[in-house]
Order: sequence, then C-alpha cells, then structure tokens
Amino acid sequence: MYFSSRGRDRGRASGNDTKSLQLCRQVQQRLDLALGELYDPLLQALWVQRVLPQPGGRALIVEVVLTDDVPVHEVLARLDAVRGHLRHEIAAAIHRKRTPHLQFMVVSEVQP
Repeated sequence: MYFSSRGRDRGRASGNDTKSLQLCRQVQQRLDLALGELYDPLLQALWVQRVLPQPGGRALIVEVVLTDDVPVHEVLARLDAVRGHLRHEIAAAIHRKRTPHLQFMVVSEVQP
C-alpha cells in the first residue's frame, strides 16, 4: 500500500507513479508509430513491447522485439543512429518540458 505525505492510505499508486506510467504508454505508442515510419526495413520490423521508467525519471528503458534473425548489436547501432529523431517525435507527442532519454533493450521474444 502507498501512503501519502499526509499519512492517509491511498490504496493505489501515487500521483507520480500514475504520471510516469501514463508517460510510458504515450512514449510506447509514439515510438511504435515512429519506427514504422522510418525508411529502414530493419527498424520498421521492430515493435515496442513496453517502456519502463528508470529511477530518477530522466530516462526510459524501451524494450523492442526483434522478429528477424539479425544481430542485436546491428539493431542497437541503427536505433542509436535514429535516437535523436525518435526523441524529437516523442517531444512533439508528449508536450513536456523535458524529453526523457531513451535506452534501448532488444528482446527476441514476447515477454508477459
């Protein structure tokens, strides 16, 4: 259970947790679209499984699913090359003062 700073039992996630989860959902949706709009067939084949906040709130961990038999280091290199473009897309979609940094994690199969 979560307790507010005033000591009352809220029984649900705090406001910061809710905002963080909402941000992760917005980023996941926009990244899925942005990857599909790229001219790179390898990146178009990726899809975002989930986005998780990193402690401190300045970065997000983006889990992408790799469906083809491509070396992970090649996928990460291509994602790194378009990281600035993807952050720009996120900035336009979320309307926040600061756009979070993106850290990519490539997984080869869907996780629950």
